[in-house]
Amino acid sequence: MVNEALTPYAQLSAEDRCRAETLWHDINADHALPSDNTFRQQALWVFAHSQFVSQQCQRHPWLLSDLYRSGDLYRSAVSTDWSQRLIALAVCADTAAWKQGLRQLRQREMVRNAWRDLCALSDVHSLMRELSDFADAILAHSVDYLFNALTKTLGVPIGQESVQQQSLIVLAMGKLGGRELNFSSDIDLIFAYPESGETQGGPRVVANETFFIRLGQQLIEALDSHTADGFVFRVDMRLRPFGASGALAGSFAALEGYYQNHGREWERYALIKARAVSGNTEDGARLLQTLRPFVYRRYIDFGVFAGLREMKALIAQQAPADHLKLGHGGIREIEFIVQSQQLVRGGRLPSLCTVSLLQALAVLQEIRALPAEDVRRLRESYAFLRRLEHRLQIWNDEQTHRFPADALIRQRLAVAMGFNRGEELTAALQAHQRGVQHCFQRLFVPAAGAVDSPLGATLWTHPDAAESALWTAPMRQALNTFHHSRRVGGLAVQARERLDRLMPLLLAQLTTEASHPEPCLLRLLLVIEAIIRRSAYLALLIENPGALKQLVCFCDVSEWFSTHIARYPVVLDQLLDPQALYAPINLNSLTAEWQAQKTLCNDADMEGQMDALRQFRQAQVLRIAAAEVSGRLDTTAVSQALSQLAEVIL
Repeated sequence: MVNEALTPYAQLSAEDRCRAETLWHDINADHALPSDNTFRQQALWVFAHSQFVSQQCQRHPWLLSDLYRSGDLYRSAVSTDWSQRLIALAVCADTAAWKQGLRQLRQREMVRNAWRDLCALSDVHSLMRELSDFADAILAHSVDYLFNALTKTLGVPIGQESVQQQSLIVLAMGKLGGRELNFSSDIDLIFAYPESGETQGGPRVVANETFFIRLGQQLIEALDSHTADGFVFRVDMRLRPFGASGALAGSFAALEGYYQNHGREWERYALIKARAVSGNTEDGARLLQTLRPFVYRRYIDFGVFAGLREMKALIAQQAPADHLKLGHGGIREIEFIVQSQQLVRGGRLPSLCTVSLLQALAVLQEIRALPAEDVRRLRESYAFLRRLEHRLQIWNDEQTHRFPADALIRQRLAVAMGFNRGEELTAALQAHQRGVQHCFQRLFVPAAGAVDSPLGATLWTHPDAAESALWTAPMRQALNTFHHSRRVGGLAVQARERLDRLMPLLLAQLTTEASHPEPCLLRLLLVIEAIIRRSAYLALLIENPGALKQLVCFCDVSEWFSTHIARYPVVLDQLLDPQALYAPINLNSLTAEWQAQKTLCNDADMEGQMDALRQFRQAQVLRIAAAEVSGRLDTTAVSQALSQLAEVIL
């Protein structure tokens, strides 16, 4: 039976159909192809949609028969499929023959994946995983092969402290790190090794750094160089410390020092996807654990939004409008939405510390950080855009992301995507882009700033000049004293910038929401003074107008709230989700919530568990107080809730 994906074959141009059928005839004349009619129709379909596959089959007429008879075209690949072929390559004493074997294996695998994708035998997520697993296998094999060869001339690298053999840890970044590799993607890598030291047992003694830089250079050349047989993978090393000007490989200590002293916001974003794919697995896990505090902060970190906005604005200036990856509503915006939430919350929620975009999306829906409708839309748009991206790249094995302007090319692409006409594909693409852009703007468009709050801006910059019946002399004096205090004057640049953004928003909210402005202002200043040195909390209030409004309302109602929040700023997290803040409180809900938080703690870390229990207690007391002042709980119910909280804690 003909695959459903083949039914639009007649909608292709006569030129495409003629080219596909001529190629089938030529290959069959050189090397008898299977007589299976479904196979023939699939081949014609694939030839019509991929010059790359056509060229490979012309060069190697036996390739299709081999893929067909082995069954590889019709089943998902597993690592053992490649390992046997790589074991055979490992015995090559001739490096040139080894490199040729790698390239031939790569071309075979890419033809197989193109076939399975175009014939709808594999979904886009499975395709990305298989491409990534194949790249992992190639990297691990190549590192071992080149390491063994290099030790014959330079000796074995030994750690200075452990006196153990060292291995090259290759960190896969970007799409490879997330196991979401494109059909024709480059691979972003970082090279590291555990310890400094020297080589032993060889004709020469060199520093470990020299050894691993040489190994890294050989690895890049083996994979990236173009020969008559093509290439294996394009390798990009620009994500390493100090970029193109930095050392090609660094020790664990060097990497830790770099990220601690020089790491930038975009590097936190990049390291979300970091995954060790070669070397000793324990060493790889140790390296990633060392880098984790740089990537994921222990507190909810809304400060990442400003940095990611700047990154996106820079990309948008450079990216053409028809770019599927970098354009408005493109793949990068989906990644920013998900990975920004990972940076914000991952330090407190380990389940978010995943390299998989889809897994992170599922967690974000579960914790209600994103609406379920947004998650559905992002998941569907991501699959559509990645599938369209693959169909573009499958045509000629080119790393392209531009939606074609040519009508004939767009028509061919539309048919490959299951549409009748190019206009239908364009309409579907634009619908997905609009949906993604809507989600992106809702999350990343900044809260109204000082320019949108003229009264708040005036009050903050010139408290004495604020003429209003609302603003009494004691209020102006308190604000002026705070503004010119040593604590404010001594703030770091970033913290001062955030304070100057927050205060106009807070003061504007105060003028519209507070029933008792004077005591409310004094209470708010108490809270701000308590969190001023932890600017991530300032960012939390800037990025979440609802949380800021809730803070003002609480401080307007009772001094208890300002005192409690100033003493335990971690409870500000509770203001992010009003639905959760005012959810019913009973023994079952308290028990379930504590059990969920407890799973995030290390069982062996008693102090960490006690800190988590203290934070849980302060957060629940705030919720109970909020329920009381809002009228959701009467005095008896408040006493019962506090007793149940004590029971859970005991």
